[in-house]
Amino acid sequence: MIFCWLALALAAPAAPAPTAEEREYQVKGAFLAKFALFTEWPAGAFTNATAPIVLGVLGPDRFGPEFETALKGQAANGRPFILRRIRGKGGLAGCHILFVSAAARVKAAEVTALTGSAPILTVGETGEFAARGGMINFFKDEGRVRFEINVDAAARAHLKISAKLLQLARIVRDAPEGTPAPGKK
Repeated sequence: MIFCWLALALAAPAAPAPTAEEREYQVKGAFLAKFALFTEWPAGAFTNATAPIVLGVLGPDRFGPEFETALKGQAANGRPFILRRIRGKGGLAGCHILFVSAAARVKAAEVTALTGSAPILTVGETGEFAARGGMINFFKDEGRVRFEINVDAAARAHLKISAKLLQLARIVRDAPEGTPAPGKK
């Protein structure tokens, strides 16, 4: 019986290795959960001390179903996560972290206009997202996922980003309207 099981196990096809894009979004998903550990929201951002952190994804969700499953077992500062897929620009109420997919084709200025000074940690993945008012932007450097943080945008939303997280990030400031973002020509 054991030999039959072993033969079947060896003959069964192995799960395919994740693609480069799948690995990239696994890394980004892990960062999103970790960002919550290093962000302090103002009093009143949550309904109570154990209310969940609502992580919204605006635009096509490239994280895959495993991301939601992984979030169910995690918590940040005693708060569980809830994943909300946002189809339109409406559904942002109650979000604490908002990931804006590059495929959503929404500019940072639009996100800033929608969120205003609400305590929503906005995270994007397009070239000028942080310099144009988003708070955290993912970028690739030598094939690795990195991030930059706009400290001006976080301050406007009354979010405190831990110095530990800031040490790992490239710090950017708001770019004045009509000027190229830092590093862009």
